[in-house]
Amino acid sequence: MASSNRETLVLRHRTDRLIPERGDSSRLKKIRREKVLEVKAELRIMARSAVRRPAVAPSSSVTADRDRRSLIEELWDSYDMNHSWYLKVIDAYLLYCGATGILLFLYCALVGTFPFNAFLGGFIACVGNFVLTVSLRMQINPASKMDPANRWENLSLARAYADWLFGNLVLQIACINFIG
Repeated sequence: MASSNRETLVLRHRTDRLIPERGDSSRLKKIRREKVLEVKAELRIMARSAVRRPAVAPSSSVTADRDRRSLIEELWDSYDMNHSWYLKVIDAYLLYCGATGILLFLYCALVGTFPFNAFLGGFIACVGNFVLTVSLRMQINPASKMDPANRWENLSLARAYADWLFGNLVLQIACINFIG
């Protein structure tokens, strides 16, 4: 626990020294994120070098496992730093919709399709929710607003959420009507 606190203090100290926070400039925020990732990578290297290495060289599967773990950690850190909390909530909901659709499909494949309308209604609702939520995520993602080929530059958050709610309402009514 003390090591973790020390690392966060070093990280805060080094990032504050490198790029002071001032204003809301997206360029400065991007540079700050990059510096934080560099410092975290340095801290990982320092932590790994402090651990005693065995006299025998590790097997290739152990090395591959470490590389895989470090890659996953790096991807997670990048995702955690570059996405806001509301995009993370939307991504969690997308994961839920996708998992539910897969479970419905597996249930249909393994058990059978006796109430076929119920299966289709549920599966269409999962896929429809997934598609509508991906559309919502594209509309409210700040990175897509900076894209030159942007279609949603003048679209407010309230309008995007209202469109998503209306689309979900129509989708749910259609699925309930389909079930009978």
